[in-house]
Amino acid sequence: MKKMIILKTQCIKYLILSLFVWAFALPVIAGGETDTIIYREKNNSKWFVVKDGRVFKNKRYYSALYLDFGYNRLDKSNMFTGATHESASGFPKLRNSAFSSFAMYTMFGHRISGSLSIMSGLGINWVNYRFSKDVTIREINDMATQVSIESVIPNFSFMKKSKLAGSYLEVPLLLNLRFHRFFVAAGVVGGLNIGSHTKVVFVDTNGKKQTYKDYDIHLATFRYGYTVRAGFRCLSLFTNYYVSPLFAKDEGPQVYPFTMGISLRL
Repeated sequence: MKKMIILKTQCIKYLILSLFVWAFALPVIAGGETDTIIYREKNNSKWFVVKDGRVFKNKRYYSALYLDFGYNRLDKSNMFTGATHESASGFPKLRNSAFSSFAMYTMFGHRISGSLSIMSGLGINWVNYRFSKDVTIREINDMATQVSIESVIPNFSFMKKSKLAGSYLEVPLLLNLRFHRFFVAAGVVGGLNIGSHTKVVFVDTNGKKQTYKDYDIHLATFRYGYTVRAGFRCLSLFTNYYVSPLFAKDEGPQVYPFTMGISLRL
């Protein structure tokens, strides 16, 4: 079992490295996005860009790299239906922590008109849910269940950090509307879970710092939700709300993730 976990971890690392390489290379190859005036000839067959008083012929396609720094929370009831699952009450409280989420997306756009475009791409999202008490998540009877750290670690003295972490490959699809250098974008996002674990950093009874990890925590394989962005030039605010629960159906507390934060376009 340990060999399988190590092999899966190595595959994820190589996948992340490949994504980093392509994420930085593709926008350079595609030419990037510009904050310039765009107009179209009357016959709708040619597009042009005006920059610094010069006119350039421009394709309808553009690309950009987005870096998202977010703050994670979990909703115990679905924002859209209002339904609250009884198991949600068993999820531990989270500690407030800035930038508990980081995501990187390579986005490609197609201009429908001078101000409206459609964007999609590929990205990876790392999320952390840090617990405020001496608890962690462990599988009990095929269910992800909240347990005290003392019940898992016999030589536990006191906790330094306890969290649930996950990594997702994500594909967003957005409509982007520009007003000069301001923009608003909204759409949907879907993700594939490529790795998750719990981590406890603690001090044992001998005064030594130790780390404990568990990889069998029943996070859902897929997640999907809505995303909204608004900003000025390369800086924007964003929020993602996932209408699918964090854990697999009937395998853990039915809580719904959402993220809000700051995004940089490179």
